[in-house]
Amino acid sequence: MRNQRAVEEKPRKKLSFKSGGSIKTGFSIQNELNPKKKEEVQQSADIGNLPHTSFTKEELQAVWTEYANKMQSLKKMSMYTVLNAHEPELDGDVVTIALGHEAAQNEYQNERSGLLAFLKSKLNNFYIDLQYRIVLKEEQPKKAYTNKDKLKLLQEENPALLDLVKKLDLDADF
Repeated sequence: MRNQRAVEEKPRKKLSFKSGGSIKTGFSIQNELNPKKKEEVQQSADIGNLPHTSFTKEELQAVWTEYANKMQSLKKMSMYTVLNAHEPELDGDVVTIALGHEAAQNEYQNERSGLLAFLKSKLNNFYIDLQYRIVLKEEQPKKAYTNKDKLKLLQEENPALLDLVKKLDLDADF
């Protein structure tokens, strides 16, 4: 018979789930040696003590312009243009910015956290949320470059013009 040794098993730490459902796969030795007190953790997670000062659209616009000017001075002209393209809309603590195209959306996403922190700090309201919406440009009116195109546009606006052109036997290509 074989000699079987008794193996002493130490209890292993189990992987814990965070509130978001993700798995905790790493740990810090420092945190294991000196775990935070429950009071410290609760204090850092408590956002109820943060200021919630109400503000007007005019105050928002002033801070918005200040941030846009900051972007201009930092030579971030594309973000400066995005911020100045449309006025921000305010609904309670939700600030909505209108974006005209995908490049503006990318620029906004890259700078969103900085803008949000700036607004929260300057307006003394840490419950502000930033959202965006895509605004498609309305179709530009057709430009008529040739005489024939000009006549066609005028006929669309005023159908009686077609009868006049026929009666007078006018040629659009003069």
